[in-house]
Amino acid sequence: MIKTLKRYAVALLSTLAVSFTASATTVSPDYTDQWWNPSESGWGVNFIQQNDVIFATLFVYGADNTPRWYVATMRPSGQAFSGPLSATTGPYFGAGTFNPAAVGVSTAGAMTVAFANQYSGTLTYSVNGVNVTKSIVRQSFADQNIAGHYLGGLTAQGTNCRNSPNGPILIFDTLSVTQTGRNVSMLVQFTASTNTSAQCTF
Repeated sequence: MIKTLKRYAVALLSTLAVSFTASATTVSPDYTDQWWNPSESGWGVNFIQQNDVIFATLFVYGADNTPRWYVATMRPSGQAFSGPLSATTGPYFGAGTFNPAAVGVSTAGAMTVAFANQYSGTLTYSVNGVNVTKSIVRQSFADQNIAGHYLGGLTAQGTNCRNSPNGPILIFDTLSVTQTGRNVSMLVQFTASTNTSAQCTF
């Protein structure tokens, strides 16, 4: 699961045009993650985003308190993503041979997610005429370590830079990222327009 820290750092480094391994989507922000309501443990929804399409897997419980899960393929609809919600059936997982004849898909309702920002949103869905609206946030349980050395560039307005004149700067050089827990620091070394060596820390 992508931690808030990683999203902050990746957003920053993407802004700086840093060369990373290609992510799942070229659309920003990327909502791929496990989402839930922290005050309602036991259910949640997974969003997998590719370009501007989100595939959702919703796991909830029925009136008899037994597990149910539904899937949706959602596309942009204004400031939200929407699509039909489907119920699926399939062969018993413990069967020795997969039986494709047991696979079935039926429309159960619809799903819409409206994101307030990169980290929270409102999930609305209907199942067989039952309408549900929930506030959701990303569910995080581990920090991602993004420390390392990168090659990239940035344009910035320099202030308090050591050994460098302040003001507009254009950099294409090495970026060193260090991380302690949720604290991230990025050291940028470059040659200023005056041909002097300089560095800035973000």
